[in-house]
Amino acid sequence: LHALVTACAGYHHTAGPGDQPTHPVAYLVRAVLVKTLYSWSLRECADQINHHLVVKWFVGYPVFASGPDYTTLARFEQWVSAHHGRAFFDEEFDVHRRGSPFAHRPGRFGPPAAVRGSPTSK
Repeated sequence: LHALVTACAGYHHTAGPGDQPTHPVAYLVRAVLVKTLYSWSLRECADQINHHLVVKWFVGYPVFASGPDYTTLARFEQWVSAHHGRAFFDEEFDVHRRGSPFAHRPGRFGPPAAVRGSPTSK
């Protein structure tokens, strides 16, 4: 994900004097990745980051920290689309999805049983 974080390093607030974002760009990139992989809406993604510890951990937030709200995620996605186009993110996500043992399984986090070792497998 380092290439995506580096490409998005120029992200800043568009309102006001263009201050640095409240949430680190690396966290926002991971949040959009999780959103895309699980086909969540912006609201679902924000809710999962704030209430599901595994998602919060993956995105990078400490246990008791507040994650972004859905409008922050929407602004970041709009910025990426305006500056890099959706094709940039879609291509990177496809590369990670194809090369990852963590196949998309709705409502499940973590590797499939075959990867983590099923108790019934020998």
